[in-house]
Amino acid sequence: MTAGHEIDALKKQLQDADYHVQFEAARRLALLQHSAGIEVLIAGLDRSDFRFGAAGALAVLKNRSAIEPLERCFSKWLIPHFDRTQIAGALASFGVPAGVLHLKVRAQKKGAMDRAMVIELLGQTRVEGADVLIARIGTDQGDACRGAAIRALGRLGDATHEPLLLSLLNDSALADDFRLDAAEALISLSQPGHREQIAAVSLRNVEAQNELAALLA
Repeated sequence: MTAGHEIDALKKQLQDADYHVQFEAARRLALLQHSAGIEVLIAGLDRSDFRFGAAGALAVLKNRSAIEPLERCFSKWLIPHFDRTQIAGALASFGVPAGVLHLKVRAQKKGAMDRAMVIELLGQTRVEGADVLIARIGTDQGDACRGAAIRALGRLGDATHEPLLLSLLNDSALADDFRLDAAEALISLSQPGHREQIAAVSLRNVEAQNELAALLA
C-alpha cells in the first residue's frame, strides 16, 4: 500500500463509530505527519484512557493548533503525574515555557516516579540548557536515573557528548546496562564509525551481548 492509499484508508477510519478505531487511525496519521486526525487526538486529551497517547501523538504531529488544548489540559487538577509529564513534553516540543519548566523541575526531583521519563523527554525535545543537567545525571554513579540520562544524551543529537558516551561504552568496569545505554545513545547520534566501535564491544552477560547485537541490527 502506498502512503497516499494508507492515508485515504486512515481518513475513512476517522469516521468509524468506535472511538478506539478513530484514535488509532489518528495516531497513525500523526506518525505520517498528516493532520486529518488532529481533532480526534485533541478530544483524547479529555479522556483519561487516551490522554497519554494523545499528547504523545500531538507532540509528533507538531501542529501548533494543538498548543492551546494541551495548555488547557496541562492546567487541570488531579491529572496523574505521568500524563501531566507527557503533556509537558508535548508543550516543550513546541517551545512552550510551562512545559519546559515542568520537565526541568521534575528532572531534579530524585524521588519522582516519572523522573526517568522526564529526562528522556528533555533529550527528545532538546530543551535549551537541558544538556548540562542531563550530562550531570549521566555521570553521577549514584543516580538511579543514570541510564535514562545516558540515552537522553544521544537523543539531544549533539556530538559534543560523543567523547563521554564513547568512554562509557568502552569502560569494561561499568555495568552492562549502562554500556548498552551508551551504545543506544551513540546510534542515535549517527556519527561515522560508531557502529564499528559498538560492534567491537564485549559485554559480560550473554543476554546483554545479544541485546547489543539487536541494537546494531
